Amino acid sequence: GREAEEHLRHGQAVTLGRPELEAGYLEEYRAYNSEGVFMALVRFDRPTNSWQPVKVFQLDTPSPYAPASV
Repeated sequence: GREAEEHLRHGQAVTLGRPELEAGYLEEYRAYNSEGVFMALVRFDRPTNSWQPVKVFQLDTPSPYAPASV
């Protein structure tokens, strides 16, 4: 939600509920906001069950690569 977006935008970790069992160790994923705008590269931290931002971007337009469910 919006709160998670703000945390990521400010370089803070976010927890999205259940553990992400598919996330590999130090594997990077793309994070999008609710409008499909690419926000950050994130890594899943198993000990804290949270996504840690690696690099945060300030973009304004939706990405053509955003998942359809966004």
